[in-house]
Amino acid sequence: MGNIYDDEPECIVLKRRGSYLNIHFEFPMVLHTYFYNFKNITLILLYFGTLLAYPGLINAQDTLQRLTVTQTTSEARGTVFREHPDKAGVIIESPLTNLRFSSNLDGIVEERHQPDQGRYVLIIEPFTQIIAIDAPGFMQERLRIGSPAPRDVRHYIVEPEERFSDLISVIFNVEPDDATLFVDGQETEMNRAVQLVPGARSILVERDGYRSVEETIEVNTDNILFEYRLDEVDIVPVRIQANVTGAQVSIDGDERGEIDSSGFLGLWLFPGSYVLEIRHSGYLTQTHEIAVKEDGDNRFDFTLDRNVGELVLNVAPSDARISINRQNYSGQRQIELAPGRYRLDIEKDGYEPHSETFDLDRNQRLSRRIDLKPHTGSLRFNVTPGSARVTLQNAQGQQVQNWQGIQHIRSLPVGSYRLSAAASGYEEWSDRITIVKDTEKLVEISLNEMKYGSLKITANVSIADGILYRNGTAIKIWTGRRLFNRMEPGNYKLTFEADNPIYKKYETNFRLLAGENKTININLKTKSYTSTFYINTARFSSISIWNNIYGILAEFLDEKYSFGAGMSFGASNINNLKNLYTFDAKVGISISNNLYPYVQVGLGFSDIDVESSLTFSDEVYSYGIDVYSYGFGISYYYRRIQIGVGYNNYYVDDFDLDMIREVLKYEPSFGSFQFSIGIGLGYKSYY
Repeated sequence: MGNIYDDEPECIVLKRRGSYLNIHFEFPMVLHTYFYNFKNITLILLYFGTLLAYPGLINAQDTLQRLTVTQTTSEARGTVFREHPDKAGVIIESPLTNLRFSSNLDGIVEERHQPDQGRYVLIIEPFTQIIAIDAPGFMQERLRIGSPAPRDVRHYIVEPEERFSDLISVIFNVEPDDATLFVDGQETEMNRAVQLVPGARSILVERDGYRSVEETIEVNTDNILFEYRLDEVDIVPVRIQANVTGAQVSIDGDERGEIDSSGFLGLWLFPGSYVLEIRHSGYLTQTHEIAVKEDGDNRFDFTLDRNVGELVLNVAPSDARISINRQNYSGQRQIELAPGRYRLDIEKDGYEPHSETFDLDRNQRLSRRIDLKPHTGSLRFNVTPGSARVTLQNAQGQQVQNWQGIQHIRSLPVGSYRLSAAASGYEEWSDRITIVKDTEKLVEISLNEMKYGSLKITANVSIADGILYRNGTAIKIWTGRRLFNRMEPGNYKLTFEADNPIYKKYETNFRLLAGENKTININLKTKSYTSTFYINTARFSSISIWNNIYGILAEFLDEKYSFGAGMSFGASNINNLKNLYTFDAKVGISISNNLYPYVQVGLGFSDIDVESSLTFSDEVYSYGIDVYSYGFGISYYYRRIQIGVGYNNYYVDDFDLDMIREVLKYEPSFGSFQFSIGIGLGYKSYY
């Protein structure tokens, strides 16, 4: 019974000719077994009866034709990538002029239709994606573009399927049944008969969570049934690393997280190929196809590049309001922006607004200098007398213009100004004016004749220099007291400084009114204290000892008296014994009266002890000298150098009698006063 069907066709083909529907039976070999079972004959007849009962269904299938997609080669690489060097391309030649294309991962960057050449050019992202091809009256075809490299071009021909070509019905049984089957890159139905052209065909079966199958099969009348069972695989850890914290990561279009502060994002994925996109504001978005392996280190590193240009603005006035695409950037002079086209607006009250559109490319540094044009009015000015000097200042106190007499200023920026006029023998005039846009301001004035005043200056120190300033310029210089008549009213500055350095400098500012007789009494103050270094020499006549004294004295001053305390150091030699010296220190106090600026008279008291020993004629002698002194002196100093003379009385006590008699051959008189006259040289420092 099986031989009855050996010569029968292998599948069912429906053909419409005119208004008649012809059915041609072509049963696939896999269905032959059904005819060995009588029960299946009933099912077959029922199937054909259904087709005959619903001719509308057949009409629908007959109306929607299929498209055939054939991959070929192309030499159009340069044409496609002149403007997109980092993208891939697909060139489709077709006699159809109404094809539409879409990507499952939004991977189509640009679509160009060239009807005169009968082709379509698609610029696509360089990752695996499925491109759907649609045309009115045709069933949708899905084309898989696998892992294209940048600047890679795939070339295809899309045309209506030959309905009556020599096709073979083939069945692909796949588990799991929700896997995806691609034949020659086109998505193909599974678990039912499909029509294929005989010959070698590339097969790809894939599903998330399963190991993909990829092979080449031979399709012929003896090879029409293909079965595939995919093996499950477990998820594996994947580590994404990037140089930008917070960068967003998506896998096959699904958001999966962001790069953390350590520069990583951890994921769990099934082995297979994925399209990864990583992006961050201000950086170029990157899209990559990654292959996740079952074994090994699934770590993927990415470096995002800045996607900004820089706009450098130099705006006058500097406090103008700046906005870019209606966003405020006032006060900013170096602005980073993403590449694109922008609108720049700069405004300030009292100025004409400025607007422009500019394009900014990646890594471009664009500089703009923009000077806003102020709203202007005009000023017409006249003054009597005509010799008057006139000054115009803006609201910030900056001089705008100055002139003499009459003036007409055109195109003066609007705003508030101060206008001043002055002439010798006349009172100064000053007033505020406001310039209004497109309006002329008229100002006519007459200066009033000057009413002079006088200035009297007295001081407690006659030998002192005075300087009088007006507007920063010295106009009077003198010494001692002074009376100035015919002084112009206004603001002045006075300084008074004595030659004697113990006095502080005097300084004051004052205003002299018109007709005012002003007196300024100056009382120079002394500095707080001085330090004096001095050297003097005195002779102790009673014991033939020279006393050389070196010392430092600190004096505390007021206006009249000096009080001092200091320390002196002395070295003495005995005439009869050469090279025998003693050294000691004395502490003294002094008081003096500054009778005259350069003369100082003082009274002092001091105490010096000299103790030592010597060997003479195999005898050791010790001796001591205790000297008390008091006296007075007078000194003259100029600037910081001081020269003086003094008289002192010395009271000598506590001699070693044996040493005096046997060594010095001298009979001393105890408790007697001796005198000495010394001369000194000093240097003063004032604080």
